[in-house]
Amino acid sequence: MTALASSAETPKERAKTGIAGAKIPKPMDTKKVMTESTATSVGRSRNSGDFCTRWCGRQEVIKDHSILVVVSNAGDLPIIDRDRALVYSAEDAWSKALDRGGRFDFFGSTFTLPTQRIIGDLATMQIVVDHWLSSTQLQQNFPGLSKIQVRSRRGQSKAHYEPAGIIAIPLDQPWACKEAVLAHEVAHHCSWTAQLPPHGPHFRSALIQVAEVVFGVEAGLVLRASYDGAGLEVTHAS
Repeated sequence: MTALASSAETPKERAKTGIAGAKIPKPMDTKKVMTESTATSVGRSRNSGDFCTRWCGRQEVIKDHSILVVVSNAGDLPIIDRDRALVYSAEDAWSKALDRGGRFDFFGSTFTLPTQRIIGDLATMQIVVDHWLSSTQLQQNFPGLSKIQVRSRRGQSKAHYEPAGIIAIPLDQPWACKEAVLAHEVAHHCSWTAQLPPHGPHFRSALIQVAEVVFGVEAGLVLRASYDGAGLEVTHAS
């Protein structure tokens, strides 16, 4: 998702909409997408137009050009998050479509996309996330799905998910308070496993399901098409 840094935006204000007949935007040139790493997290900076951070617990993250290698302290084989840059690019295009909302041309069909909200306070975020997780679709497809705690975090560049079931959001950054950002982090919660890449097919399938719950089936179709346009496979998440 695109990390649009701005000084202020009204909490819970819906982004302005109304481009009739908007077509799905193409993912950006992923050759220009650079990755970064820290001792504990995998993420994208605000300056590079990035969206989220995936925390890897007590694992060490090693930078390998555009591929992120996560090495377990227990000596397990490396888990390579190869698709991260492509996933972010595809989701950037999807999020921009949700920013606009309105009529949408989709392979010869026309439907209406909702406009994603910006949710500016923790209490509302928690209520929204709890509602999503209680949906029949997510409960059936992800048995034993636990609750998530939403908290604020310092810094302006990243939002992140922690495997303990915590989403941390920099509340002073409107880009981080978008529904698409929360949906991405909720998808990490639904699909989290230490044995699979954080942004692999398993995660992508989970986000499509979360998108259907949050925005409707049409938004899930657009996200799937955006992944497909980037050459990204989607598998069943359950």
